[in-house]
Amino acid sequence: MPTTFDLTGERYGRLVVVGLHDIRDQYRRWECRCDCGTATIVRTGDLRSGNSRSCGCFVKDVLAGRRKIPEGIISHPLHATWINMKQRCQNPKSTHYQNYGGRGIRVCERWDRDFLAFVADMGERPSQNHTLDRIENNGDYEPTNCRWATRAEQGRNKRNNHLVTYQGVTKPTSAWAEQMGISGTLLRKRLEIGWSSERALTQTVRQCGR
Repeated sequence: MPTTFDLTGERYGRLVVVGLHDIRDQYRRWECRCDCGTATIVRTGDLRSGNSRSCGCFVKDVLAGRRKIPEGIISHPLHATWINMKQRCQNPKSTHYQNYGGRGIRVCERWDRDFLAFVADMGERPSQNHTLDRIENNGDYEPTNCRWATRAEQGRNKRNNHLVTYQGVTKPTSAWAEQMGISGTLLRKRLEIGWSSERALTQTVRQCGR
């Protein structure tokens, strides 16, 4: 069975979780306090994915010029991320071009021409463990398809990941294994020998006696 969790006190960008607000449509929503003092309600997935990093004040500050950008754009902490994104999609000599530009992945016009637009849309990197990730692996680099994600989250999003549908929800096997509290290796073996998704995910693991 899924384990309970509590995000109270954790920080995500400018947001600090105050406590659980409610559970709506099986999604936990958390009351958060932004560094600017504003209270806001955010779902678990939006906090952990980096889609919500403030009450909305970060983007407003950037667009209004109130967000301090280090002198010289090149010194901005996200500048290298922006350059590498464009190289992967636009430079055939790039090491990773074949997996990006070579298979049709593009950078949207807004981000391609304006570094500050990229910063405004993506916000601050939640931590050094987060890197730029596309939600839909075959989609372009654009505001609606990008997030900050950890290596584990990105690993679940690989093209060769096995997807499993259970009760109308589709996730990679690694995500289901974590949620249901079973071994990812065991889950894959169960599916390989023909078990249904429901049986593979819900059957109790038998403990061997001595």
